[in-house]
Amino acid sequence: MNDSNNVFGNNNVTPTPQPIDTNGVNPTPKTDNSTTNMNSSVDNNAVGVNPTQPQENFNTQMNNNISNNNINSTPTPQPVNNNIPPQQSFSSSNSLNDDDLLKAFIGNNYEKITTRPFNIAAFFFNSLYMCYRKMFGYSILTFLVFLVVYNVGNAVAPALSFILSVGLWIVIGLYANKLYLSYAKKKIAIIKATYPQKSNEELKSICATKGGTSVGKIFLGLLAQFGIALVVLFIMALIGIDSFIGDFFNPNNWNIIVNDGSGTNEINDNSGNNSSSTNGTLLENVSVNGYGCTGSKCNVTIETSDGNSEDYVLGISNSDFFNKLGDYKDYIKLDIYYNKKGSSKTIVGYKIYLKSTNEDISSASTESELREKIGLYSLGTHTETMTLKEIGTTGFGFVDDESYTYTEYTFVDSKNIEYEMKYKNDNGSSNLTEGKQYSVTFEVSEGIFDYDYYIQSIK
Repeated sequence: MNDSNNVFGNNNVTPTPQPIDTNGVNPTPKTDNSTTNMNSSVDNNAVGVNPTQPQENFNTQMNNNISNNNINSTPTPQPVNNNIPPQQSFSSSNSLNDDDLLKAFIGNNYEKITTRPFNIAAFFFNSLYMCYRKMFGYSILTFLVFLVVYNVGNAVAPALSFILSVGLWIVIGLYANKLYLSYAKKKIAIIKATYPQKSNEELKSICATKGGTSVGKIFLGLLAQFGIALVVLFIMALIGIDSFIGDFFNPNNWNIIVNDGSGTNEINDNSGNNSSSTNGTLLENVSVNGYGCTGSKCNVTIETSDGNSEDYVLGISNSDFFNKLGDYKDYIKLDIYYNKKGSSKTIVGYKIYLKSTNEDISSASTESELREKIGLYSLGTHTETMTLKEIGTTGFGFVDDESYTYTEYTFVDSKNIEYEMKYKNDNGSSNLTEGKQYSVTFEVSEGIFDYDYYIQSIK
């Protein structure tokens, strides 16, 4: 070996490597005076080895130093940032935020909508209530369903049309709150996605604007429903289904009906001929079993004394009152007069008699007058001595969105007429006995299907 290439001359010692940085990276040696640097490294014992040592001792210590440096070169773990809250904290905050936004979106009657299973307003006003709650699309859909159900039912039988319509109202009342809550939550999710930088208070303000109620939407809904009804009924007229449009453009249905107040009616048709109701075919002792109207055309189902039923067209002016006669078949005897044209029969007059005395009470033209002639209680408050026939079951009802419990009682008055009455919030403290007479104060009011009797006090 050439001596000029050996740092230590003839000592045959391998040059000492540069110390390894604690991070495991060799420092870059300087380019100038490399021999001086190497000697400095040896003189300063950078690796703790004497250059005069034998080769094997030098190598042993070198390996030990390199091993120690490798142990110390393990990367230091990064500190954990403890400023970020756990994921659960975000979920809890979002939950509270959504509740606030839902309350702001619903506005009026928040507690009732979120807790009550039945919506009284939706039951009575169905599609218009949805307009009021700004659910315009659902309102139009509900109206279309109602229109189809009503006309299909009426095409089969007027009574079926009424039953199906009431069934649809009940379904709407049962599911209106659930539908609205689902609608509100979807709208809130869209608002949050649209305005991600908004604060909670700003989001609440937006929800209150987008949600809530609107009286103006009701009028808009009425206009839309009127337009839809005209289109649907016009299509029905084109394909030959009975409807208001078809009746209006049918000259045979342009009749002027005169009611003289005695139950004898005359019809002036477009041909100028007058036909007295008493000149029609007489059908005695019948009862009204069903009733329905499509536009200006009303039909009624008449049941005869032998149990047979048949549909008739009503050709009398006070058709609504005539329909009410079916509710009093236990007290009255009804005779009708009809004219037949083809397969269609049209009622042109009627007579009413009391069953108990056979007295002619056809002069009654309103339900109140009819009740008075029969001897039934009119609307208002009454106090009568009555006999308790039966203590019925308990139940619950709703008035003005307020629930109440009641007990049913059956009383018999001096005319031997039975009345089923409800005693609201009865706690049973009266200790009533069946068969005994009591002074009963009660109120008569018009219910959905019939007159309701509510007891105010019993003595």
